[in-house]
Amino acid sequence: MADKKTGKKCKQAIITLWRTLVEKIKHEVVYDGLFLTSVVAMLQIMAASGHRGVRHTSTELGMETLSKLVELLVELDAQHDSKSRQQTGKKKQAGTMHAEMAQDIKDIEEKQDKLKELMESIYQTIFLPRFRDTFLDIRLCCAHGFGRCVVLHKATYFDDQYLKYFGWMCNDTSPLVRAVAIQQLVAIYKSAKDDLEPLENFTGRFVGRFLELAKDVDGRVTTEALKLIHLLLSLDILPDSQQVVEMTLPLMHTGDSALLKALVPLLQHRLQHATDDEVAASQTSAKGKKKGKSKAAGDGTQADAEPTPQQSLLRLAKLLQAEAGDAGGDARDTRLALCSNVVGAMRDEPSLSNWAAYCDLLLNAEDEDEDVHVMLLHLMGAAAASAVAASSAEVEDDTDGTQVTAAPLTGLLPPRPMYTPLTTSHWCAQTVTPRKRQRKGKKNTAAEDESNLQLSAQLGKSLPQLLSRFGADREPLTAVLSLLQQLQLPAAQATLKGQRFGDLLQQLEAVCTKHTDADTLTACGQAWRSLL
Repeated sequence: MADKKTGKKCKQAIITLWRTLVEKIKHEVVYDGLFLTSVVAMLQIMAASGHRGVRHTSTELGMETLSKLVELLVELDAQHDSKSRQQTGKKKQAGTMHAEMAQDIKDIEEKQDKLKELMESIYQTIFLPRFRDTFLDIRLCCAHGFGRCVVLHKATYFDDQYLKYFGWMCNDTSPLVRAVAIQQLVAIYKSAKDDLEPLENFTGRFVGRFLELAKDVDGRVTTEALKLIHLLLSLDILPDSQQVVEMTLPLMHTGDSALLKALVPLLQHRLQHATDDEVAASQTSAKGKKKGKSKAAGDGTQADAEPTPQQSLLRLAKLLQAEAGDAGGDARDTRLALCSNVVGAMRDEPSLSNWAAYCDLLLNAEDEDEDVHVMLLHLMGAAAASAVAASSAEVEDDTDGTQVTAAPLTGLLPPRPMYTPLTTSHWCAQTVTPRKRQRKGKKNTAAEDESNLQLSAQLGKSLPQLLSRFGADREPLTAVLSLLQQLQLPAAQATLKGQRFGDLLQQLEAVCTKHTDADTLTACGQAWRSLL
């Protein structure tokens, strides 16, 4: 495998041939102490060669041999367990141990010892020297091969002696090796979800590094690290889930769709679990009413019940507001960008399209901070624009053969470059290929249409109150006016009529007389135009 082009072409064929050969000789020749022992000795000599191609070839074959031996050991373990159960049953029935059964178990144990001896030899003489090789492909081969072995045989490899190498590989100079090491760790933790005790020391030693990888300079590593962090949160391994989620929030500013997609499970985890303040408030309320007992955990990582849409939206708005405050710069632009990115990534989150929950929070949660209300308005505007664009936008052919969903401009300012990674308008627009559009199907289209009808009906009911509530300040007012532009009058006829329609017009007229800045007046003009 010295030549990269030729090596890649023949690599898989060589590995398949070698695995097939080992499979054919697994019943007798593997345990004769001659053939496979000699082959492993030859691979060990090759692995110490100064020639990169020879080292690479021996490492590939050595790690494949180790993986195959582990598979054989798993088969022998299953046979040993079966024979042991049979032997136990026969002893209970007859009161004596059958010599034939005892001999079979002894033979299996001898084979297990031989396999373990070969496995340890490959581990000591091929994996240990080569996992830190100067050549990238050799290090990747070691990470992939040894990760398979750990997952296959937990009884042998679930020990700090072996697991620590994956923690060390998380510090590799190559982002590819770091990403592969994290992938193998995800597979290891998934395989150990029923019994995490063997991983406690390893996790405690390297968990700090796992969290640091969420801020890695390479996007591929960050994406894999977010998946690992979410898995650790779901397994209740990380000590402070609230702090961990907040630490990853700066990634919401990025336009990388892969990163945002990996961040969504962490945000959803945060929406489903109460914070320390919420737990304390619920406990105080429960004591005051003296009804029932709260089982909230001291670290705020568990919630008593499934959160309501209002709770989820409020938690998300507070998260976004806290991150917008820490980001600095133009606060309005930061809020808009965060809402656009989050809505674009969390399209399937039901609470984002619960328009009644938005209005309930905006009109009734008066004890909340005004900045949180503003963030809720921007979040509702982004979700509304996305919902309207997804159902009503037309598909146009692009020059490269793809098709782009063209969303109407619903924002109040021109599109900004900072949003372009996720959007083609000020809020949200989807890139959709013809095949993806076909896959949406009638059911999804009907659901989107129903969501838009509910949006217009809810806006028709709540817009006069929203204008009255937020008509004094420029930023929340422009957010409410942008919502008015999403109003579909035919769908809102049932709720926006009579006195309510008159109130809406009066509030719009009052807003126009109160404000004098150009942006607000432009937004008022657009709102009047949408009602014509």
